[in-house]
Amino acid sequence: MDPDVIGEAQGGIRQIAPKDTRPDDVPLQQNYRVAMHKLHNVVLVLENADRSNERVQSPSTEKLRAKMVDIQSRAKILAKAYKSSMRNLTSNADVAGLQLTYSNGMDALVIEITNHTREGEDVINKHNYLNGSTLKNKGTGLWCTRWLKTKRAVDSALTSLWGTWKGMLKTIAKSNKGDNSTDQQWDSRVGREKWKIFYGGSLMKGYKGPPKQNTRFLASYFDVDANMDAPAIAEYLIKKREKS
Repeated sequence: MDPDVIGEAQGGIRQIAPKDTRPDDVPLQQNYRVAMHKLHNVVLVLENADRSNERVQSPSTEKLRAKMVDIQSRAKILAKAYKSSMRNLTSNADVAGLQLTYSNGMDALVIEITNHTREGEDVINKHNYLNGSTLKNKGTGLWCTRWLKTKRAVDSALTSLWGTWKGMLKTIAKSNKGDNSTDQQWDSRVGREKWKIFYGGSLMKGYKGPPKQNTRFLASYFDVDANMDAPAIAEYLIKKREKS
């Protein structure tokens, strides 16, 4: 896939129809997403290169990765401020003002990203680290390989661990009834249910959500948004919450 492109039919990110957007969703900034991906491509190419011939490795990939994380954190702060302000609107004029403030903030981040990218790109071109390829093709290929490798590793870990975890959870669930059935009926229900674990988020799709401008998955900085389909436990927890 190519996270620079909008539209799953074109091999890119999912395009949300206007009717499915929420009033406080941040405006999509295509220039930010493309700029961040270009910086990430620079980092990946430099990490993959043999830089032993460089007298001083500057910029270091550690520095560039730290800049990426910092800028993405600030983009998240801008998004939170925008959403919070949108929930306290008094007029349409306020909407335009908030959108302009958000876009200006994101444009300022794009300038920072571009400066860091240029610094790394100069090194790549000087030492011919692309070796006949393009920065986009080589970087995107390296990214896709790392994303899928990480995804397979998580899938493998969940597959190997879930059997044990599910057994432990079912044992606990059998002693914590969620309905008015007898203990035997509850045990039977827990035993029958085919509990499953699955995940979503950027690890699953390859890119993050609209608040983070759909930037692509980072194998060096992620968590697993796991969900468990276990009706008996859900029912028990709902009833327990109702009683508290």
